[in-house]
Amino acid sequence: MIQALETYKTLADRSRLRLLVILNRGHFNVQELTSILKLRQPTISHHLRVLQQIGLVQVQRQATWAYYTLSDDSPSPSIPNRIVKNFLEIIAETEDREFSRMLENDLERLRAVVAHRREQAKVFFDRIAPDWKHLRGSAGGADDYLEAIVRQIPDSCALLELGCGSGALLEKIVPRSGATFGVDYSQAMLDEAKMTLGNRAASVDLRLGYLEHLPFGDNSVDFIVSYMVMRHVPEPLEALRDAFRVMKPGGTLLIADLTNHEVEELRSQYSDLWLGFDPSQFRRWVERSGFDISDVTIFGQAQDAFMLKASKRTE
Repeated sequence: MIQALETYKTLADRSRLRLLVILNRGHFNVQELTSILKLRQPTISHHLRVLQQIGLVQVQRQATWAYYTLSDDSPSPSIPNRIVKNFLEIIAETEDREFSRMLENDLERLRAVVAHRREQAKVFFDRIAPDWKHLRGSAGGADDYLEAIVRQIPDSCALLELGCGSGALLEKIVPRSGATFGVDYSQAMLDEAKMTLGNRAASVDLRLGYLEHLPFGDNSVDFIVSYMVMRHVPEPLEALRDAFRVMKPGGTLLIADLTNHEVEELRSQYSDLWLGFDPSQFRRWVERSGFDISDVTIFGQAQDAFMLKASKRTE
């Protein structure tokens, strides 16, 4: 009872409610939150501390940066998290026009922040596309990781690769008996993929699009693979949710990426937006997106990568 009262007391502030609405959409640093909410940095930091103290907000350290989001509510939601979920549902239907306009402006600025992240990555990959295969090949262990993924991919299903880049994975699996799709937000990368595939390019449907808004209909593919891509995605959780949307019931999700690290140089060398991921946290994101986890494996000589396998439950 006391915990519930403390939560209600904490949420009796419009700025904190606005902050929760934003953090429910992803991971943001203080500088980004300041630009979204148009509040002073000390004010944002104060509200974040208050929300952290009662367990509603958590922080993810990325070298010199700290990103905030709503606390994970698994395996079972806490009382504060259940209250926040109800608040968010009520806010979405609020008849307070002034507050509603305030939230609309916040969300518009949020979309601008995410678009800026995405544009930074797109500019990098458009520029580096002709040299990407060489640049990627210089990363230690890259081929070992790729082979581990290829061995998991079946031949006969409708397959979608998220962020297919210059076609390193597609080159190893086509031709296939099943339909094969690749999506990337860089046209220059798609052009490189066509060159990589050569006369096999006709067997792959390459599409330009964002991973958070995939150019596919609902329930349209059987198998989705993401190879060392999520760390370039402005908001991985949104990409996972859209992957769930386009996957058929009973389909499989396969993701490989780096575990969390402190190598800040990868931001400039490879345009990494995220310095790897904590596998247990990534697992919770996948579960929050609706998938059932079947396996999480740590691999690589330095144990610096993980492979996660999940499925979309049948109705």
